Amino acid sequence: MAIDATDDRADDGAFIHDGGDTRKHFADLNSGNVCGNRPKFTTNLARRVGLPTESRNPQRAEDIKAYLRDEMAPLLKGMGFSVSIESRDGRVPPFLIAERFESADATTVLGYGHGDVVDGMDKAWQPGLSPWTMTESNGRLYGRGTADNKGQHTINLAAMKAVL
Repeated sequence: MAIDATDDRADDGAFIHDGGDTRKHFADLNSGNVCGNRPKFTTNLARRVGLPTESRNPQRAEDIKAYLRDEMAPLLKGMGFSVSIESRDGRVPPFLIAERFESADATTVLGYGHGDVVDGMDKAWQPGLSPWTMTESNGRLYGRGTADNKGQHTINLAAMKAVL
């Protein structure tokens, strides 16, 4: 079975599943292969890493909003979630709340993640590298948020879409 989406933001890693061993399809940590499509996964993750969502930098507030509005919300809405982006008093980054109600008898599942990252420390990176440009070296992906937490979002949401 192949599930195809027309928008790259709604397709986080080729949701192709032939009905075999599900675990094999979700993550091959040695190759970075997610749901059978490494290029789609790395393209989506690189786009997300490219958003400098530093929570301690007030000048990045719009980048955090863009991450939630342009990256997370369309993907979640495409899976049938209602989505709202909430903001308290402007002193803390906004947050996204998504809910998908199946039935009163269904098990409740809670997922949590954050789209902000620690300071990029641009000048501390090796020459030619940037925290906001994902780079592959020796089979590893580098960039601010590749593991915490944009990588987690990309993997978890791809897996969720694959099973919905």
